[in-house]
Amino acid sequence: GGTTQATNERMRINGSGLVGIGNNNPTSTLSVTGSIAYSITTKTANYTATANDYSIVCNNTGSAITISLPAASGATGRVYVIKKISGALLNVTIDPNSSETIDGSSTRVLTLQNESVMIQCDGSSWYILSKN
Repeated sequence: GGTTQATNERMRINGSGLVGIGNNNPTSTLSVTGSIAYSITTKTANYTATANDYSIVCNNTGSAITISLPAASGATGRVYVIKKISGALLNVTIDPNSSETIDGSSTRVLTLQNESVMIQCDGSSWYILSKN
């Protein structure tokens, strides 16, 4: 005996191009039934975010640090969550590439322990989606 497709199927792309993972009837571009894992990294010094990053946790107990963002032109749609976990009175500065901005500002500074910001790129600028 063998197995059938119904018991082996784990991902489906329907005729409309909707993708279901653990879901054979997707209703959105991507429908996931189950948990999702995102990359997370901890930084203690200056760092430039890459396409492999999502959550960037900053433990800057020794010095102020800067998280530099990549050029917006190559990051359309990208989302980063950046969080300062240190209680030290040292800032984490989020610095867009060149003259690019975050909500119209040249930088975004995290000053408080456990302060965080979620940002997204539209291809020319970065926008704050939520902050804590």
